[in-house]
Amino acid sequence: MTPPARFNSSRVAAVSFGHFVHDTFSAFLAPLLPLIIEKLGLSLTLSASLTLFQRAPAGASPWIGLLADRRDLRWAIILAPGVTTVAMSLLGLAPSYWILALLLLVAGMSSALFHVPSAVVVAAESGKAKGRGVSIYQLAGELARTVGPLLAVAGVSWWGLEGSWRLVPVGLATSLILAWRCRNLPRRDRAAREGSSFAASWRVLRPVMLPVLGVVVVRSFLVGAMNTFLPTLLAGEGASLMSAGGQYSLYQLAGAAGALSIGSLSDRYGRRRMIVLATALSPLLLIAFLFAEGWTRLPLLFLLGFFALATTSVMIALIQERAADHPGTAHGLFTATGFFLRSVVVLVVGALGDWLGLRTAFLISGVLGLAALPLAFRLPRDRGAAE
Repeated sequence: MTPPARFNSSRVAAVSFGHFVHDTFSAFLAPLLPLIIEKLGLSLTLSASLTLFQRAPAGASPWIGLLADRRDLRWAIILAPGVTTVAMSLLGLAPSYWILALLLLVAGMSSALFHVPSAVVVAAESGKAKGRGVSIYQLAGELARTVGPLLAVAGVSWWGLEGSWRLVPVGLATSLILAWRCRNLPRRDRAAREGSSFAASWRVLRPVMLPVLGVVVVRSFLVGAMNTFLPTLLAGEGASLMSAGGQYSLYQLAGAAGALSIGSLSDRYGRRRMIVLATALSPLLLIAFLFAEGWTRLPLLFLLGFFALATTSVMIALIQERAADHPGTAHGLFTATGFFLRSVVVLVVGALGDWLGLRTAFLISGVLGLAALPLAFRLPRDRGAAE
């Protein structure tokens, strides 16, 4: 497939909309977790393991990426929002831990099949403006994680924990829209498909992937703690379910603003510079948030989300610029490593929360986040950027 010379706004918008709906329902677990813990009597460690089931299928992303470089996976982009919506809308009906785990595993498999080819399509359909296209795609995901908790809490308020299955038609309708909009996607050319391999992709990506993955490993403590346990932390400190969900949505909304802003700024000022800035500020903001009281917590929470969640789109752009003829495999390697590491780290944070208290676990995650700064400085300089 030859990348278009111009930015294909209609296709970028359609796939980004699918990303929005898909990730809206993927975000249901965290805001519902306090109610699920109460219903099933789960410990923090056991409840943290639920995230592992949702994220574990991302380990197959490199193979999905290689398949996306060799085959047409538009069917995955079309079906995934519907499948994920069904699985996540049924969480409230789950009568046991293992049924919950099965539903999250199905949602995780659907998510892995969606994110790799959809990101590649957006990058390809963005022409020379990959930064812009990826930022819009990531913005949709961050907005979804803002809307998702609000929709989950609203569903529980309207119908009770076991009534969220009524939201299933939203995902099914999205799959129908994507089937229409993606019917004429171009295919990759034969030479590019036959040249795809893990070895070829790694040779091209190794100089950028090693430091990127190092940053992801260390930052996973901070991001994993916030993304999974923030509503639980706030509820444990006396906040209502609605207040905890609202603050979590504020955090995710800030991440949406950061993804678009930092992604665009990285085109002008350099991707490494923006990653270093976000890596330095995020841990400090988390520590400040933990010690703040009253209304001062809200601006700190917004700034924390803005910087903590802003780097993913910059890293994707950095990697895609160096992916050559292996965009799917490259994105699959990045996605698999990031999702797997964050899943394992969430288990550690949950265990620390059971042992030392959730607030102390958050504080440790913030201090560890500072260790990512030296790794961020090891990222390669941007091509053509004045750094």
